Amino acid sequence: ILGGRHDCIVVDYCQNMELPFFGGTQPGDTYYFSPLGVYCFGVCNVGTKDKDLTAYIYPEGDGKKGGNNVASLLIKDLERLGWIQSLGSSNNTPRARLTIILDNCGGQNKNRMVLRLAMLLVEIGAYKAVDYCFLVAGHTKNTCDRMFNSLKVVYRRSDVYTMDQMVTVLGKCAKVYPVVVGPSDFKDFDALEDRLYKRLAAGTTNRSHMITALDSHKGQLRLSDTSNGS
Repeated sequence: ILGGRHDCIVVDYCQNMELPFFGGTQPGDTYYFSPLGVYCFGVCNVGTKDKDLTAYIYPEGDGKKGGNNVASLLIKDLERLGWIQSLGSSNNTPRARLTIILDNCGGQNKNRMVLRLAMLLVEIGAYKAVDYCFLVAGHTKNTCDRMFNSLKVVYRRSDVYTMDQMVTVLGKCAKVYPVVVGPSDFKDFDALEDRLYKRLAAGTTNRSHMITALDSHKGQLRLSDTSNGS
């Protein structure tokens, strides 16, 4: 067991929101217009008593909900928390361990961009170990889900026309801190990691719910198979 600080975050995407959104009034003819989708990526630091949620929001035209987006926002939040300096910094002081809890969704989370990020965080000296804990299918609500429910109570009762208003409305929710992100925040982690690591063979991680990168085995991922615990 590695000694030192063990950091743990839960990440998830909220159900898509919309602009404009008429939650408090009858919109009339505008009800039939196609609204702009707004994505919300939540990160909850469960290592604190308050368990605040940072909600990264962006319209569908500024980004998707794929592996590059998840990897980019994970790095952005680790920098915000002060747990890493930056990917290009040589001043990272290795912390003991990071555990990231997330849904077992291939398109968003269990993909080569996100998985290889664990090896990258170890190699830049940010952590001695990085774990991904993928929730089993049919799991109950995680910490982010509970915070999203609180967030939606205010959102569903409000009329929202702009991103600024979206931030104001979401900011009214207790322990929720909305942050608007845009195209410049999303990096091509797939291309970067292709220069450093091989791509995982198709189906390699399908049965794994715990995936770990260790500084004692740089450039490798340790998979825990749910069928036999190996």
